[in-house]
Amino acid sequence: MDYHCIANIEPLGATLDYDYIDKFILKTACKSIDFPISDDDIKDTQSIKNTIARINCHIIKMKKEAKILNKFILKLSTSLIPARNEYNNFGIMGLGKEIDYTRFSSMILIHYTRETNEYHIITSFHDKTLWTMNSKHPYFFSPSRRQIRNILNEEHLKTQSAYPKSKYISYHSIFDKDISPYHEKIKLYECLKNLGFETRLFVAKDKKDIDGKFIKNLRHGMAMSLKTLIQKKLPPLLEEFKNYTPPKLKKQITYETDEYFYNFSEAKNKIKLTCQKKS
Repeated sequence: MDYHCIANIEPLGATLDYDYIDKFILKTACKSIDFPISDDDIKDTQSIKNTIARINCHIIKMKKEAKILNKFILKLSTSLIPARNEYNNFGIMGLGKEIDYTRFSSMILIHYTRETNEYHIITSFHDKTLWTMNSKHPYFFSPSRRQIRNILNEEHLKTQSAYPKSKYISYHSIFDKDISPYHEKIKLYECLKNLGFETRLFVAKDKKDIDGKFIKNLRHGMAMSLKTLIQKKLPPLLEEFKNYTPPKLKKQITYETDEYFYNFSEAKNKIKLTCQKKS
């Protein structure tokens, strides 16, 4: 959590990089507002940052001169390189499933202008990915590759239920509608319960659930304190499991999709994934 959610943002570890697609988007955007740029203007990250600042001033000027609408916003793109320059899958695919990059592949930076109390440029920061929507490419994000990342895949949950069952505990806001829709969490927990998993879903429904210390708002994540969460939930869980002896089973599980078998195994405190294409 510390590495993937903290160390992978600038300036705490990750670095910005403008690849040829980002530069193409920037050049095309500049043409649309009659703002000429040279190769020197986009030769490196700092040059591009300086150029974007100049573009922002240019947009302000054009709006004052009524050359573009006041509601005009320029949209740009930037690649975000993780601290270790690896493929960032937001955790272990076998546990939380991997994020669906076609839906959640970026975060947003709004270039805010204090003098005018407005923003004129929005930059999407895209993490490193191998996937593409080109069906001819070996890294095509096919329906099968989406299946293994879908935490609501009932067949995969049935596969999990045949093994010693984990306990599922979640806090969720009923107002989380875009990033992690509340109705999907309800469906997941209903399915888990029907399969015999022990589940506890705590739902924040209104302002009375905001205590300012543990839950701070009703948006995605609720600005929840992880420290307080651990203090609340870890001690009773440890107490529950203090006399638990795990069964001696081989630490591996296999999920089947339309195209592949995904086998997850554990050895020496590491998780290994092998993908076998169906014949």
